[in-house]
Amino acid sequence: MWLMWKKWWPIVLAVLVIGIVGRSYYVMHAQAQDIKHAWVEVMKQYGQRSALVSDLSNVVKTYAGPEEDILFKLSDVQSRAVRMNLNLEEAANPAKLKRFQEVQGELSGILTQMTLISDHYPLLAESLDYQRLTTRLEEAENRINQARNNYIQAVRTYNATLRRFPQSMTAKLFGQYVRANFSIENEREISNAQRVQF
Repeated sequence: MWLMWKKWWPIVLAVLVIGIVGRSYYVMHAQAQDIKHAWVEVMKQYGQRSALVSDLSNVVKTYAGPEEDILFKLSDVQSRAVRMNLNLEEAANPAKLKRFQEVQGELSGILTQMTLISDHYPLLAESLDYQRLTTRLEEAENRINQARNNYIQAVRTYNATLRRFPQSMTAKLFGQYVRANFSIENEREISNAQRVQF
């Protein structure tokens, strides 16, 4: 019996190792696809918000023309946000992802300022176009948050998988790496901030 085992143990071990590596690779590949789909959804939602921002800017110009300063800022930040269209590989770069997040956060801040303008311009606040667009922007922000949360969760799951044994060995073997993720530097501030409704 021992002689037979000595003869077959290298083959059994090789099959076992190949099975573990294959399973690890399959799990990592499936999770990488989840990240890809989540990122596509994030970019889609930001793109939809961008289209709404252009429409909102035109409505505000009509009713609140004197507010050129904020309209100029909005136009500038929106153009930077549109130009910063990251693909999945660029999103894996922590510096590029951070810059993308900063520009999108800046755009969200200016949109909040724009909603405060309606307090000074009653005709703007009463405009059906303005009301419709602000409602759609609020919905877009909610969809962005959901898409971003899905992306964050997909990246966390993938990164956790890459840090576990035996997937960590398989990841090194196939050149997989831990991915950058969205971050919140002022998490305490954000959690205590008042929610602004459009």
